[in-house]
Amino acid sequence: MDLSRPYRTVDGHPVFIRAPRFEVDKTRAQREASDARKNFEQKIAPLMYTIKGLASTREIAPRLIADPLIRVVRAYLSFNPLSKEFLKVTDLGCGTGSLLRNVMSRFLDSCPSDEIINVYALLNDDSRAQPGRQFHNLSLQERYAGLLESRTWKGDMRKMITELHSIRERFDISFINRVLDMYGGYGVFKFKLDPRQTKGSCSSFNETKLADEPNVGDVLVFSESNCHEGAWHAISYIFERQVHETTPEFHLLPSVDMKMRKNFFTKNGTDIFAYLLEISRLVVVSIFPGDFKALFPEINSAKDKIFHCEKTCPASYSVIFISKSRELIEFIKAQCADFE
Repeated sequence: MDLSRPYRTVDGHPVFIRAPRFEVDKTRAQREASDARKNFEQKIAPLMYTIKGLASTREIAPRLIADPLIRVVRAYLSFNPLSKEFLKVTDLGCGTGSLLRNVMSRFLDSCPSDEIINVYALLNDDSRAQPGRQFHNLSLQERYAGLLESRTWKGDMRKMITELHSIRERFDISFINRVLDMYGGYGVFKFKLDPRQTKGSCSSFNETKLADEPNVGDVLVFSESNCHEGAWHAISYIFERQVHETTPEFHLLPSVDMKMRKNFFTKNGTDIFAYLLEISRLVVVSIFPGDFKALFPEINSAKDKIFHCEKTCPASYSVIFISKSRELIEFIKAQCADFE
C-alpha cells in the first residue's frame, strides 16, 4: 500500500504532498526519503513561508477548537476545584503556542476578579526552535504575571510521555491539538458506495469503510468528493503508474487511516497512549478528519475503562475528551450539553 503524508497549508489544514514509496531496500528507502525532504526544504518550504508571510505569521486558532477547550478547562476546574491553586497542563505538539495562549488568556479573563487560578504549562514540539514561544510571552505580561508559568521540552512527544511516565509525573490536562492528522495514512482507493451517499459538496467524510484493495483495512472515506473522481484517477496514476478502470458500482476516492495507536502511539512495542492516560487526568485531542471511533477503534470503554465524549463535525475539526475517570467525563457532558 502506497500512502502519502500531509503537510499543513496556510490555513492550518493538512494537504497532500507526495511521499516516497516504502521500499524493501532500506538504502533506497532512506535515499528517497532524504531526496523528498531536501526537495521540500529547498523548493516548497520557502514558497509556503512567503505565502504565509503575506497573511501574517500568526497561526490560525479555529473557534471550533478554542471555544470547546475553554469550556472544558472551566468544567474540569468545577469538577476538581483544588487544581485552581496549581493547574498543570501539557501541550503536546504546541507549535508557537498560539492556541494555548488564546485559550488560557480568554479563560483567565473570564474568571471573577477575586478568583486566583495558577497555571503551569509544559510546552512540547519537535519542529520549533522555541516551542510555545507565544504562550511563554503571555506569561511575561503584567496582567498574567505570577499566574502563568511554563517550560519547554523540544523533541518527540512520545519520548517525552515515556520519560514523564517513568518519573511518575502527573498533569491535569494534556492537549494534543491539530497534530495527529499529520500521522494518518493517506491514500486513494476503490470503494463500493451507495450512490445516495456520494452526492453534494466535497467537504465531509463518510463512516469508515473497507477498501476494495488488498492489505487495506477500514479507513475514513471522503465519499462526497466523488464529483472530482477524475482527479483521483489522475493522482492514483501518479502514485502507482496504474490505470484504474471506471465502473458504475466502484468509486476511486481519497481516504485516510486514522488509527492512532497503530500509526503513532505504538513505538518499539510500547503502548504510549496508555502511558499518556496514566500521567494525565484528561486528554484533549482536536483532529481533522476523524472522531474517537476513527482514532481508537480498538478501545472498548466497558472493558478498557477508558471513557470519552466529543464535539464532532464531519466537515471540520472534532474535539475529543478522553479519561480513565468515568465521573469526570460524565461531569463534562453534563456541563457541556453539545458534547456527545
